Amino acid sequence: GGGAAPGLPLARAIEGNAGTVDGPGGPELRARWSWPEGVLTASEVRDLADRWLAMVEGLVRRATAEG
Repeated sequence: GGGAAPGLPLARAIEGNAGTVDGPGGPELRARWSWPEGVLTASEVRDLADRWLAMVEGLVRRATAEG
């Protein structure tokens, strides 16, 4: 899978790590996903990552909303 070290088992079907980096326009969120071969497809991980990002964006909108 994407980024999993060959020969080293993961504790879960998918692992994600996220953090911020300094970008030209300010802080940027970066995420890295790892999964073992044969458990999930790259397409399934992309779908999960897209849903995760939509959830994070919703939290940011709510936290920065006036009122």
